[in-house]
Amino acid sequence: MDILETVINPKPLIHLYGYTVLHTNILSIIKDASDSRSRQDISYKSYDYNEILQMPSYGDNYYQESTRADGLMRTSWYTKIANDLPSVMILVFDWSQEKDEIAWHYREEEIRSQISKLRERSRDARLMIMIFGNDNDTSRIEAKISSLKKNTELESKGIYFICNGTAGLVPVSKKFEKTLFDYSISYYKDLKSVTKAKQHKINKDDFLNIRYHFKNGFFTEIIKGQSKAIKSYQESYDLIKEHKEVGLRNFSYTEVREVADLIVNKLLSCYLKHYNIESALALFKKHFDLFSRNVFKIRDKIKFSEVNWRMIWMRKFGEMLQQLQMNKVGKFKDFWYFPGHYFLNTLHLMQQKVKIFQIHNYTLETDAEDSSDSTEGKDDPLHPSYTKIRKLWFDPHEFQSKYAIQMNEFIGKNPIISCHPNPMAHLVDEEYKSALIMYKVYNELTFNYQHEFESVLKLTLDSYSSQQHSDRIIDHIYSMASDFYFKQENYKKCREMKSYVATRMARQNWNDVAADLIEKVKVCSLKMKDYESFVQSEFELINVKKEDINVKKQRINRIISKFEESKEAINQKFALNNPLIKVFARFDCKTAEIFDSVTLSIRILSAINFKFNKLYINFNDKSFNKEIFDSDGNELELKPDSTYQNDLTIFIRSQIKSDLKLDYVMLEKTKKNGDSSLSLLIHPVPEINIDHLFFDTSKENNEQVDKSVQDPKDDLLLKISEIRQKIDLQIEYSENISSVNSGAKKNCTAGRSVGADAPKDGYFSLKESPNIFLGELAMIDFTLKCRKGCEIIDASMVLTDISDEAVMYENQFKVREI
Repeated sequence: MDILETVINPKPLIHLYGYTVLHTNILSIIKDASDSRSRQDISYKSYDYNEILQMPSYGDNYYQESTRADGLMRTSWYTKIANDLPSVMILVFDWSQEKDEIAWHYREEEIRSQISKLRERSRDARLMIMIFGNDNDTSRIEAKISSLKKNTELESKGIYFICNGTAGLVPVSKKFEKTLFDYSISYYKDLKSVTKAKQHKINKDDFLNIRYHFKNGFFTEIIKGQSKAIKSYQESYDLIKEHKEVGLRNFSYTEVREVADLIVNKLLSCYLKHYNIESALALFKKHFDLFSRNVFKIRDKIKFSEVNWRMIWMRKFGEMLQQLQMNKVGKFKDFWYFPGHYFLNTLHLMQQKVKIFQIHNYTLETDAEDSSDSTEGKDDPLHPSYTKIRKLWFDPHEFQSKYAIQMNEFIGKNPIISCHPNPMAHLVDEEYKSALIMYKVYNELTFNYQHEFESVLKLTLDSYSSQQHSDRIIDHIYSMASDFYFKQENYKKCREMKSYVATRMARQNWNDVAADLIEKVKVCSLKMKDYESFVQSEFELINVKKEDINVKKQRINRIISKFEESKEAINQKFALNNPLIKVFARFDCKTAEIFDSVTLSIRILSAINFKFNKLYINFNDKSFNKEIFDSDGNELELKPDSTYQNDLTIFIRSQIKSDLKLDYVMLEKTKKNGDSSLSLLIHPVPEINIDHLFFDTSKENNEQVDKSVQDPKDDLLLKISEIRQKIDLQIEYSENISSVNSGAKKNCTAGRSVGADAPKDGYFSLKESPNIFLGELAMIDFTLKCRKGCEIIDASMVLTDISDEAVMYENQFKVREI
C-alpha cells in the first residue's frame, strides 16, 4: 500500500457485501445520483459473504492505542483507514429471481446472521441493507422494515426494499446516496472525537500529539475539506520541528525526517490545490533547509542516502509545480517558481549520488589480470567499468541468503534484521548496524539510474523548451546528459547529444567549445566502430578548430588516405568551410535578360593536393546545374601552387522564374569500381582580384589571409530583368504564290487566324495561346493550312526584325493543287 497516496488523497471508504454481480450497477447508479455535497471521491470495495470471515477483526482493542514511545506514526493505521475500516457497510440481498416464497422469518434470520458477522469485524461502521425482491406491497414492506429495526437495531432510513432489479434503485437513488454520505461523515466525526479524547489525556508537548494532530487533520479533510484541515497539519509539523530542535532521544533522525516528509507532502498538496504558491514555496524551503544533513557527518558507505533525499524532494516539488502548469507562465518572479530549476538540480544530484555511492562502496580492487581490459573507468566512479575492476565491500548474494528483513510497523524506523535459519534471532548492537548498512547499500543496487535519469531529463527539457532565451541552458542540459550516457557506455545517445550541441556552438562561433565536443563525438564513433561518423567529425574539426594549417592538412590527408585504403563501400558528403580549399566565383554581369548569355568564372584555390573526378556547380534553380569532368575519364587535380579555373557560359532560358544564385560547388572523388565516393561541398565567396589571395604560413595562427576587398554576397546572384508585356505579331507574305495575290501583308494577334483577310488558297494559324510573351517566342509553332484539294510546299519561316512593339516574321510557302 502507498502511504503517501492515502495521505495526499484521503477518501471515505465504503464496503459492499454479497451478490457481487450487482455491485457494478449499484455503484454506477449511486455515483450518478451524487450532488454537490458529495463531490469528493469515495473508495468502494466489493466482497462476497464468504469473505467476511477472512477479514481482520479489530473489536474494542482498537481503541486501546499504546502510548509507549515506540514510534511516531504507525504504518498499519494507513492500511486500516484505506482498506480495512469502512465508514459504511452495505449488505446486498437478491431474492428477485426466486419463485418460491420463503417465510420472511427465515430471510430475516439470514440477514441478522450476516450483520452479526460484520459487527464483529468492524469498528462501529454504519450499516445499510439493500434487498432486491418481488414483493411490492407497501404494507408488507413496512412490516418487514419494522421487524428489522427491532431485531437488528438499524435505522429505517438505512433499509431499502427494491423491486424490478437494479432499475428499481434509480427512483430512490438520491435518497440512498444522501443517507450513505451522511452515515460516512458521521463515522469519521466519531473517529475524530475518539482521537481528540486521547489527545486530552496527554501533555501538549508530548510527541504523540504529532500523531494526533495529523489524524485530526486527516478526518477534518474528509468531513469539511482541505482548507479546514490545514491548521491541524501545520500544528503537527510545528510540533515535530520543536522536538527535532531539542532532540527526540527515542527516535532516530531518519524516523523524524520521514514523518516530517509525510506531513509536508500533505501540506504542500493542500497549498497548491488552492494555488497558494507562496506558502508552498516557503514551506518547501524551510523543510529542505531544516532537515538537510551534512554529508560529511554521515558514514561513508551511506552518504548517498542524504543525496538521495535531496534528489527526491527536488523532483517531487518540481512535479507539483508542473501539475499547476507553471511551465506555461511567461515570466517568473524568480527561479524558485520554475519547475525546470528543480528538475535540473535533480539531474545534478543524481549524478552526484552515483559518484558518492561508487566511491565509498566499490573500494577493493581486483587482481591486475582482471582489470587489464577495463582500465578506462578505473578512476571514474560514474563509468560502468569502475564496478568491473573494483568489488563491492560485501557479497550481495550472501547478504540475501544470510539475513531476513522484516519491515518495521512505524514510519521511518529501521527494519528488523535477523539471521537465517532462525528468524527470531534479531540482530542487535554493532552486528545490527553492520547489517543495516549492508541492507541500505543492497537496496541501492536495484536503483535503475538510466530509467530515472531519462525520465527527469525529459521533464527538464520540456520545462526549459517552453521558455524564451533558454538556448544556453538547454545546451548545458544536453552536454551534461551526454556525459552521463558516455559514462553509462551508451555511446549512440552520447554522440547524438554532443553532435547537436556542437552544431549549435559552431553556428554561434563558439569554435573552441564546438571542437571539444566534436573530439568526444569522434571517441563515440570509434567506440561504435562507425567509420563514416568518425570521418564526418574529422571534417567538422577541420572547419571549427583553431590550429596550424599544417595540422589541418594532415587531418584531411589522413581522411583521404583512409578513404582510398578502405575496402568498404562508402558514400560520404562533407561540407568544408575552412581555408584548405576555397572557391571564388563571379558573374560577368549583375543583371541579364531572357535569351542572354552570361559567363560564370569559377576559381578554386587549395592548400592541399586533391584529385577529384567531377566538379558539380549547383544553383538555386536545379535546371542550371552543371557537371564538369574530363571526357577521357582522367582525374582533375588541385595543387597548392596553382589555381583551378573554369569559365562557364550560361544561357538564360525563358523558363526561369526568379533570380539565379550560385549555391555551392562540390568536388567528388570516386573509386575506380564506382561503389564509393567522397564529396567535399564548399560554399563559394565573391571574387574581385584573385591575385591578392594567398595562404600565409608565417602567421601565428597560420590561417588564410585574404587581402582582397570582396564584394557583398549579392555578387553571387544574377538578377533577371522583368519580362515584357504582351505584344502583337506582324506577319508578312512576300513570296509569289500560284493563283494568290502576291505581296499580301497582314497583322494578326497571336493565336488567331487571319481568317477572311487571308489569301484564297493559303492561310495560316498560330498553335499557341493568345497571351504571347517575349520570353516565349521560341516556343511559337506556326501551322499552315490550305483549302481542300491543295497542299503546301516549300514552307519556311524567317525572323526578320524584333522591336519593343512587334516581332516581324516572314513566312514563305507555295500551294499547288492535287
